[in-house]
Amino acid sequence: MHPKMTAKDAAEFSRISVQAIHQLLKKQNLPFEKSQNRVYFGHETARALFQLPFSFKIVTFQIVKGGTGKTSTAFNFAIRANLYGARVLCVDLDHQGNMTDFFKVDANLHPVMVDVLAGDAKFKDGIVKVMPGLDLFASRIDNSVIDSELMLRKTNLKKVYRELFLSVKNDYDLIVVDCPPSLGHSVVAAALASDMIIAPVNPDQSAIKGLELTTREIQDVAAQNDIDIDVRVLFNKFDKRTSLSHGTLETLIKHKQFGKRLLSTYISVSQELPNAVDKGLTIFDSFRDSSAKTDIDLFVREALQLESLRKGKSTKKTVASRPAKKSTHASALSAR
Repeated sequence: MHPKMTAKDAAEFSRISVQAIHQLLKKQNLPFEKSQNRVYFGHETARALFQLPFSFKIVTFQIVKGGTGKTSTAFNFAIRANLYGARVLCVDLDHQGNMTDFFKVDANLHPVMVDVLAGDAKFKDGIVKVMPGLDLFASRIDNSVIDSELMLRKTNLKKVYRELFLSVKNDYDLIVVDCPPSLGHSVVAAALASDMIIAPVNPDQSAIKGLELTTREIQDVAAQNDIDIDVRVLFNKFDKRTSLSHGTLETLIKHKQFGKRLLSTYISVSQELPNAVDKGLTIFDSFRDSSAKTDIDLFVREALQLESLRKGKSTKKTVASRPAKKSTHASALSAR
């Protein structure tokens, strides 16, 4: 697993030429590599080159519906954010441990969340270094009893995960949490700890129902705790060849509640994502241009407001204002 930020992508993001990126790398004596006549680099060089002023943020991926691509999306979101220089901690709370498997980490060798909640380990003890600037807190089947543990100990759900995550605030810019597709105590605690919740939805009516249930529960929890929780909807697995994809997207756009929460970028259906995971790689390990890479990149830029960070402004400018060749809802619907 060796994800790359290419000089070409860096130039597009920085709004300068590829040659200018080459010059900056050499002028600042930043490490980079070259292959197939392409210059590329990893997290550490990206952090020094872009110098984005990240503010600490906890982003949770959750929805009460399996098969929406939640873990795959969270995984690639974390990878790409890391390639923009963010120091990332991925926290796997799903007892299936799919994100842990994606990173090829053996969770049996490390403490997991249920061990921390039971007082048998400290949170920092379970953090595993995966690659420069990206760590993982793993999960395994033992976490299936987390809800029972939280109930048994009458844990304050508003504080339990929030306090754990804040304990490592100085070490990270971004914490990405992958939740199980349920509405148990652990998922509620994760929601209460979040600065942003991303709910991936695929072209499936049951996914819409899952989204409705998820947002209703989050709203209830937020009201009970007198807080605001930023919930964003990500349209995932869009297939321009099917009327179901177009119909579902239109439903989301026009929906009274979800329309205003819908991210302006979407993720197209792609076999590249599962293929990369199957090989123990990421989609950013290769140099080949692809729609999957573009979609994930735009998603990360919008969710983390990287354009605003690049400009050093606090205004909320999203990727929706970029050229039409980008993956936005308008371009998706016009493809019909």
